[in-house]
Amino acid sequence: MIKGILTFRFDLNPQNNGLINPNFRIIDFAFSNKQYSHNNYNKLITKNDLFGIFYHHTSGYQNISKQYSNYYLGNLKQTPFKVISFYEQDNNGNQYIALSVFDFDDELELYYDLIKDLGQKLSDLFNKYRRAKISRDLKLIEVAKENILEELKFTIFQVERLSNLTQLQKLALIFRGKERTEILEQLRSKPCSKSFLKEKIRNMNPNINFDILMEPFFELKIVRREWISDGKKKYVSKTDGEQNSQTKLKKTEEAEREIVMEEGEYYFLVKDILIARGPNKAIVQSIKGSGKEELFKKYKELIDNYFESYDPFSQTQKEIVDLSSVLLKPDLYDFISLMRNNFYPLDKIPKILSPWADFNFILEELSRLDIITILKDAKKRKWLALLSDIKPLIIFPEFILPNIRKAYIEQKISFEVAQKAYDLLEYTYPEKVDF
Repeated sequence: MIKGILTFRFDLNPQNNGLINPNFRIIDFAFSNKQYSHNNYNKLITKNDLFGIFYHHTSGYQNISKQYSNYYLGNLKQTPFKVISFYEQDNNGNQYIALSVFDFDDELELYYDLIKDLGQKLSDLFNKYRRAKISRDLKLIEVAKENILEELKFTIFQVERLSNLTQLQKLALIFRGKERTEILEQLRSKPCSKSFLKEKIRNMNPNINFDILMEPFFELKIVRREWISDGKKKYVSKTDGEQNSQTKLKKTEEAEREIVMEEGEYYFLVKDILIARGPNKAIVQSIKGSGKEELFKKYKELIDNYFESYDPFSQTQKEIVDLSSVLLKPDLYDFISLMRNNFYPLDKIPKILSPWADFNFILEELSRLDIITILKDAKKRKWLALLSDIKPLIIFPEFILPNIRKAYIEQKISFEVAQKAYDLLEYTYPEKVDF
């Protein structure tokens, strides 16, 4: 859970003797609860950690002079927390930093987009704050600080909303990040040991928490984990593997060869998944039963044309990531949830959004992604309706059966792992994943 967001201005503080006394001056803080305040914020982050993060930004990841990085994700060294920081240097050399502090076991990548949105807003707000300070107008300074504080509070509010994910949002987590996508691809190819997957992901991102990455796979029951206890030598023949059926693997006495497999925890894909689009039947019936025949005709023609050529299995990776990202933005997700229930006149949309939500941005974004559409009735009144709903697609992974057999023949998995994979697929076949 997020603890707070802290903003500072960095000053060099030149001294009369020609030396400098660098320091961070507080702009404003926002906290998620009363445990922390301006008086004890050093329990969240120490001065040494603050300078360390500042160095990460200003030194530049490419070690190229005058380059710096706007965002940094990492663990704090002197307090048990994680941080996403945003750094800004304007054209006049003024430097600002905003630190979002999280619990150590939080998944920072989940909240990264929200902090990026905050960073884009702070770029403008820091500039207004700088101009207010130059003017020495106390009222302007106070207004600038209040605007910054409002954005910090709003971001904390959004982060807390995103901390309680629905099943559909957990599915979106899998497709939005490259690490989880890689895990899914590996498990589609064959059962994998935890140590193998962990090493794969560590090579992609050394700082990420592997166990947190796996959580949505287990919570959605699309991956099962089993301990394979027999790490001893097995004697199998290659020809035996080729002759066996896909559901039974037996040892033979011919041309036996020795292979040694790893003992430990293994992961098995028992359901394949996809984020897809589909028409919302409830909206079709709602518009049809409204008596607005012209509106219904236009809407039916729109969705028929859209889904006539739509194939969820031919979606690009970018399209899947875009749909996933929408589900993980609280205001967009809430608005889609609203639109699943009815169609509405554009001038009478129910007020379910947060006070900070930008309604025009939501309309533009969802229209751009072909999720909502605007219709006009016979009186030219505008109506808003879902064009395509975002839905989960759960598939029995029949394709993995020959993959298991192939992996066994090629000695990539042991007899026990292959047999367990077949058993789990048979056992879990009737199970449903609820959304």
